[in-house]
Amino acid sequence: MKMSKRFIPILLATFIGTLFLTGCTDITKSSKYETHKLTYLVNTTGVEGDTSAKLEELKKVVLERVNNFEVANVSAELSNENNFNYLTVELGTIDNIDEIKGAIEQNTVLTLKKQIQDESDYATDIKAKAQAVLDNLKAGADFETTAQNAVLEDPARIFYVHSDFMYRDEVKEVFAEKLFSMEPGTISEELIEYKEQSSPLMPPIEIVSIAKLFDKKDVERITKYEKEVQISHILIAYTGAMRAAETTTRTQEEAKALADEVLAKLNEGQDFATLAKEYSDDPSNKQSGGVLDAPAGQKTYVEQFENAAFALEEDGQLSAVTETPFGYHIIKATKVTPASEESKTETQVKFGVLFYALIPAEWGPLEFDGESLTSIETRYDEAYDPYLNLNFTKEGKESLKSLTEGNMSNIIGIFVGNQLITSFTVKEPNQNGELTILKPATTQEADDLKETFLKEPLPLPIILQESEKVQQE
Repeated sequence: MKMSKRFIPILLATFIGTLFLTGCTDITKSSKYETHKLTYLVNTTGVEGDTSAKLEELKKVVLERVNNFEVANVSAELSNENNFNYLTVELGTIDNIDEIKGAIEQNTVLTLKKQIQDESDYATDIKAKAQAVLDNLKAGADFETTAQNAVLEDPARIFYVHSDFMYRDEVKEVFAEKLFSMEPGTISEELIEYKEQSSPLMPPIEIVSIAKLFDKKDVERITKYEKEVQISHILIAYTGAMRAAETTTRTQEEAKALADEVLAKLNEGQDFATLAKEYSDDPSNKQSGGVLDAPAGQKTYVEQFENAAFALEEDGQLSAVTETPFGYHIIKATKVTPASEESKTETQVKFGVLFYALIPAEWGPLEFDGESLTSIETRYDEAYDPYLNLNFTKEGKESLKSLTEGNMSNIIGIFVGNQLITSFTVKEPNQNGELTILKPATTQEADDLKETFLKEPLPLPIILQESEKVQQE
């Protein structure tokens, strides 16, 4: 039983990869029609009473935002899994998916953030934050509510996974070691620390995490083993065949005749390994007697070869002469392992893990109440280039002055939700209580940006959990 990918946030999927789930991803190629599927976690922890009305309002707002792009085949569905609410949006194939995601996720709370220059203590800070959360959970705080709020606080580095029931060999060992020794309802006593490297091209990421075991049960597990055929082969290549050596001079007809001749010798009882060393044109295994490492049955070889090898039923059985793009093959089954089933009692666990990735943040929060924004004006400079002027309440102006006085020479970013609009270097305290945005190049861009600031906020906070292309028949 594999865990759904929807629980792995997009911002860290590239780095974290498999997290705690073992196994590989099947990669296929298809020309089928594809649509985009976006899955969002909806945070409802601050809603009192029935949340259904708020969820329906959220669905309506999101559909309105998507429909502004005139996208075909749009749908939105609400669901609840493991006490978590999700909103799934499907859209027809489009090129501007990032722009649409930005529009969906746009929350209009204006915030100011400081660009982080010194990253030396970020790992210590994140560990301290994780430890504080662990202490709070051990004191009785609700695990899932705490997890949702933690993710909302820092979705770029904190994320939460809630599993279905899983066997030990389906769980990454660093977690299996803890979870299978815990009692249902308990929290890991200490932070679980490990490093994850999704590929040799990616730097390792340090992660600290908190696990809770929800349930545990013993079940009768039936494991199915597919048929496998260990094989050896002799390859007779010809001029023009794939990967044929430059010294190969025989024609395709001559290659077929030679392959038939070698098969006849084998049927007469001559040794396969000896003939492979003498005749085979596969340099990778010629001297080992044609032995291949990977068994047939795992789709490792080209289709013609795989089918001929997998059809062999007995140890020592020979295939007919088999043609592939590489030439003509004679395949021998060195060991045939039939398909089988094994039944035994094994333990499954159901759990949640709150992850803290020890990666640096580019921006840090500043105390500023974005709701103090009172108006936005489009103005023009001497060259008649547009810019936006943001005005605030008296309290907002005082806060802005204090904030800039304490951040001289620092870079301040103006954000709407998590979207960076522009940034500036503080050269002097802000005395007039206004902010200027020079980003728009045209009046239309200024109007569009103003609309972003004035857009109605989302009824509930959302976090993107999965963005994928879905193949349609």
